Amino acid sequence: MSQKAQTKEEVKDVKKDNALKVVENLKPTENVEKAPKTDAKTTIQETDIVNMLNPSSETRLKRLEQFQVLAEKFKALKGMEDNLTKFILSSDGTKEKIELSNHSGFKFIVSNTQTIEKVLNLIQSELEVFIKKADDEVKAFII
Repeated sequence: MSQKAQTKEEVKDVKKDNALKVVENLKPTENVEKAPKTDAKTTIQETDIVNMLNPSSETRLKRLEQFQVLAEKFKALKGMEDNLTKFILSSDGTKEKIELSNHSGFKFIVSNTQTIEKVLNLIQSELEVFIKKADDEVKAFII
């Protein structure tokens, strides 16, 4: 190996050693405590929590009215469920019909037992979903 090549390799080795020394000489930074950031969003959330824990009389009355609306909705859905159950129990499979009409006065009547059964099953399953949702809303509501 020539002397130039050998010198180049030694320079590379020195550069590697210096790089290692630089890394070894690094000092850990001190832990600087930063002040927590307070922004408008945090302040609004804190205000909302305080208002929820200590609502004004007006707020409580508005919530009561809202709760009463939810309660009426739940009662109406349960009433529909009861009526549907009575209809299903009273049907004998021969004289049922479903009648649809629109605002213009057009009517559509179905008397096929299988079709009526499918429609009633669909109505019943959708009604159960609505009742479950209304029940959850009533349970979760805070006056």
